[in-house]
Amino acid sequence: MVVEGAGLAETQVFQLLSERHLEYVEVRVAQKAEGGKRIGWPDCCRFSWPWGDANWATQAYVRLSLGKVSDAACRPELSERWKAPPFMPDTCLLAEEVTQPSASVRLDQKPATSPREWGWWRLAEVETGRVLAQLSSDTVRGDGAGGRRLKRDGDTSPLDCRNSQYVLVDMLRNPVQETRAGSPQLISEVTVQPNISLAEIQGRANEWPKLDVSGQVAYLSEEQDWGIFGSEIRLQEWAAHVKNAKESPGRIARHGSRLIDLNNATLTRLNTGTEGHLKWWTHAAFNGFFVAKREGPDGERLLARFDRNGKLEWVVRIDAGSVPLSRAGRAFEFQGAIVEGEDLVLYDRGRTIQPGETRPPNAKSVVTAFRIPVKRLPPMEGQPLAR
Repeated sequence: MVVEGAGLAETQVFQLLSERHLEYVEVRVAQKAEGGKRIGWPDCCRFSWPWGDANWATQAYVRLSLGKVSDAACRPELSERWKAPPFMPDTCLLAEEVTQPSASVRLDQKPATSPREWGWWRLAEVETGRVLAQLSSDTVRGDGAGGRRLKRDGDTSPLDCRNSQYVLVDMLRNPVQETRAGSPQLISEVTVQPNISLAEIQGRANEWPKLDVSGQVAYLSEEQDWGIFGSEIRLQEWAAHVKNAKESPGRIARHGSRLIDLNNATLTRLNTGTEGHLKWWTHAAFNGFFVAKREGPDGERLLARFDRNGKLEWVVRIDAGSVPLSRAGRAFEFQGAIVEGEDLVLYDRGRTIQPGETRPPNAKSVVTAFRIPVKRLPPMEGQPLAR
């Protein structure tokens, strides 16, 4: 697509190159009223960030596409938010200058010429001029009745998702590309449904076998705390988890509650619904998902295992016995996990260590850790360590 009008907001470019599967977007370089050049607009909540500024542009058009930070056309100042899912960590927005656009579809604008006239936005085929869609615009010239000022061409950016420009852009798809893997910088976000509800698992709690475990107080550094309880928030965790997948034999690794599969270019999550979000906790590991009940009878919790397709493999009742609470007076909740060697380690959230409190060097938080050797767990598909 080539944009001849007022440019696009960053989220629009983001969506067109990811979920809409467009290979590139070409934008006419525009002059800013206050001086300088631009090819787009920041989003409404990011006015302080100069996304879309293009004072470096010397040609009439700029072609935007996905690439790597090592590419010559990489524009880091345009790529701040392009390194998190669904993009690979080394993704950069490429901005290549072109004298003439090559896209097959054009988005352009006809501004109003009088105070009583409405303009329009239009999608049309470049080669034939055939109009694909057209909507009236709320951009007018002059003043309205009674001297009330109305919007004028160039006054505001196309940020409102209800305006005609946004609606037309939202219609664009690349149906051919949707059937293929797409850009190597993209990873498809996939959701699988569990074959049994968490409510049913809880309702059958007495049927599941019991597994005795013991908890130990543990101290975590700031990086360890982030890796266990905030592993889907920061970009450095995403980059580290993709690196883990690249180095693993099956090119599979966890990303918090989701599972990275680089062979299939997917990032899969288990849809546990509202109940799962509020009362259960999910951790991806061993090419599947562990789902733990966050609360329950004192000293006992449920731990369910689903394979990567959402099929329940087993449920156990974890009996923690006498739990050494890391926060006095509070029952423990499973809110994090890691795999260490041949152990699955479940964590209670614990608390932040206060100033002046005795602690090991570099410790940020004190938690309760429940270490379970994998060989003590019921069978899991493809896991020889499990019994």
